[in-house]
Amino acid sequence: MIVCTLTGTRAFLNRNLSSCSRRVRDLTYKTYVRPQLEYASTVWDPSTRKNVNQLEQVQRHAARYVTGNYNTNSSVTAMLRDLEWPTLEQRRHHSRLIMMYKIFNRLVDIDLPASLTRTNANTRGHSSRILEYSCSCNAYASSFYPRTSRDWNALSADPLLCQSVDSFKNYLCSDLPPHHRLF
Repeated sequence: MIVCTLTGTRAFLNRNLSSCSRRVRDLTYKTYVRPQLEYASTVWDPSTRKNVNQLEQVQRHAARYVTGNYNTNSSVTAMLRDLEWPTLEQRRHHSRLIMMYKIFNRLVDIDLPASLTRTNANTRGHSSRILEYSCSCNAYASSFYPRTSRDWNALSADPLLCQSVDSFKNYLCSDLPPHHRLF
């Protein structure tokens, strides 16, 4: 349902702004379409490949809109790289980690669940690792805490050493190529 609405929004922008510059079309996508795709995504972040692909398809169509290139032989991946847009999946992944950072540092009014405890084993990884949830159903395993706990533990350095949300964002982006910087 949301994908149809966003496709309609993008089509409306295309009809009304097709003669505008690439920069203006890029800004309109980032202002009117992408925020709708990402609103509260830390809560509803899809885990099935089908749902992820549906969301990515909206961005792929938007890349054609922004570049003005509707040639079916053109590479949309190259357009995305040229536009320096990371995938929506990468953006949601980073948003989940940023929310976990905010929860740990009490920057949001969300209490850490009692089941979310730090591990004492310092044999591998950083010192802020947390015990990963044991899940018997896929729906729960794909929810925020179990999924983000795995991603949190996979970080190469201790995320809690970052002094601010901005420094944590910079840390997350430090391993990405410059054309995929998220923030």
